[in-house]
Amino acid sequence: MKTETILVEATVDVPSDGGSTPPASTISMQDFEGHFKSR
Repeated sequence: MKTETILVEATVDVPSDGGSTPPASTISMQDFEGHFKSR
């Protein structure tokens, strides 16, 4: 669980991901999983 939390924070914190990443409060687990599966 700690790893997942870090990944979520990193995804939102790093603008090099595209800058279109929504705030952590609006990211659902489905969107989160889909985001990483599509990479």
